[in-house]
Amino acid sequence: ALLNLPCIDIHLGYMCVKTITSFPESSPAIDGAVSLFNSNNGRLLLIADAKEITARRTATASFLATQLLAFKKWKNEQKENAILTNYSWLCRNMTHAINLQSDYSSKLNNIEILKDLNDNRIQQSDVICTCTASEEALIGLKQVKKGVHINAVGSFRETMRELADDLML
Repeated sequence: ALLNLPCIDIHLGYMCVKTITSFPESSPAIDGAVSLFNSNNGRLLLIADAKEITARRTATASFLATQLLAFKKWKNEQKENAILTNYSWLCRNMTHAINLQSDYSSKLNNIEILKDLNDNRIQQSDVICTCTASEEALIGLKQVKKGVHINAVGSFRETMRELADDLML
């Protein structure tokens, strides 16, 4: 499939389209490009890697959602003391998980690889972010604590799902 995601801001003078491909034989990574145009004259201003743009946009949207929705529930002293104390990753491919841990360990402390989705660290989490092309639910109500904030950002087809039905409102 070829996915085109256009947007325009006439006031700022920009048009943009993100074009990505998705095929059953493709790797789960995003392949594509982001093209930025001048909306007044149509001139191409920029072509950028869709994977990089998507990663940054997803991280920004997840942070903003967490700040606006999760932090809203917390008391002021909880917000002031909120720090990231732990990162945990679960990958179906252990080599991929180890590579992620190695790539980010110099920037982030306490990166742990979870062995499975029943790990009690998931149930202790205040915020959970998922980003996968899974076609089966990975996390359900029994795996999380009450009041947890979840950013599920990986699904882009109706057959994909990261969360079980019991987590949906």
